[in-house]
Amino acid sequence: MKNIKKAVKKIDKVLLPGIYQVRFENVAPIELNDYPALNELGDWLSHSTKIWGCHSELNKEAFEDKFFEITKLNPKDIEIVRGGKGINVLTPGWKV
Repeated sequence: MKNIKKAVKKIDKVLLPGIYQVRFENVAPIELNDYPALNELGDWLSHSTKIWGCHSELNKEAFEDKFFEITKLNPKDIEIVRGGKGINVLTPGWKV
């Protein structure tokens, strides 16, 4: 059973890599260039609108913690979701 769980986790990581959507809900988007440390979180796929996308090896909790630590933004103003909200991360245009 343990081996099955490990295999499922590996498959999940391949099929649905850690792509996070950062949604600037109640605050204006920031400029990525103003926060160079954000590049340590992963490969930013989109960062010019109110919805950013990032391919990251971090788990969601670590990604959120580092994002808010770096930006000093209020978590109440930002929504971070794994995979995306309202999109299919397996469609062309999303880096896998």
